[in-house]
Amino acid sequence: MATFVLLKFIAIASLGYFLFLSLLAGTLDSPFTFIDAGLLWIVGKKM
Repeated sequence: MATFVLLKFIAIASLGYFLFLSLLAGTLDSPFTFIDAGLLWIVGKKM
């Protein structure tokens, strides 16, 4: 169970990190940013 929680945390942290990099790069118009945000939202809903 602890491993599952750790994996969930790593997944959310990495998605958030890539989303943050996208924001820094100013690529808000890029569809990849919306995909990242969608994935982050889906993962967050599953918690």
